[in-house]
Formats: sequence, structure tokens, C-alpha cells
Amino acid sequence: MKPRRPRIIVVDDEPDMQMFLSTLLRENGFEPIVARDAAEGLEKARSLNPSCIILNAMIPEDDGVSMYVNLKCDDHLKTLPVIMFSSVAKKIMTQFKYFHSLSDGRPLPEPEAFLESPPDTEELLREIHQLSLEKKPA
Repeated sequence: MKPRRPRIIVVDDEPDMQMFLSTLLRENGFEPIVARDAAEGLEKARSLNPSCIILNAMIPEDDGVSMYVNLKCDDHLKTLPVIMFSSVAKKIMTQFKYFHSLSDGRPLPEPEAFLESPPDTEELLREIHQLSLEKKPA
């Protein structure tokens, strides 16, 4: 029996980006799971035990950022690696996080990776593989 492919949730409202990321992931040995908004992404993260989440920070109504905050506040999901991408420069997104904090008052941690949109395929795959290696026990 074939080993299960690592699941990666892709949260993006743009069908073209969903298709691009799903195809890239599938062709590189992953099982992509698409979510169109934050609510669907959180639901799938809770029920499907993904290896990581690729999250568009700029999905409408700040849902990408609010999803990230919700992930990091959830005791069961807060260690789930997040690769965030955005058309907004990383410096601006990093400054944005200083205005948010977790429910217990701690500062919001940075995502495990941040890429500018559209994400470079080689850089994205490198980040996914790096996160996969970090999750493996020594």
C-alpha cells in the first residue's frame, strides 16, 4: 500500500491560484486540499490533520489575517506550520502583526514562512520541504 501523501490546505479565494497551487503540490507529492475562505480553512484544519497550510493573507474581509490569528489562538492548531503569501510586502505584514495579539496577550507570532504573491514555485517548495523536515522527530 502506498504511503499517504502529506496533506496541505490551500486557502485562497481565487480559482486560478487554487488551481496553480493544487497542481504544483500534487505534482510534487502532496495532497492539496482547497478552502475558499477562512471558515472553510479552519474547519478543514481541525478535521483533516494537514502537514501545513498555505494561506493568502489578502482573502476578502481580512479573512486571511483573521484565520491566522485564530490558528495561533487554537490550542490544537497553534503549532501547525503556516506559509502565508500576500501581494503586500513582508515588511508591511510584519508591522501589521504588532497591532494584533493572542487572546492571552502574547504577541502574534510570525508565520513560519512569508512569500510575496504570486509565490515563486521553487521558494514555496523549499519552504514546504524545510517545514516537513522540522516536523520529523530526530
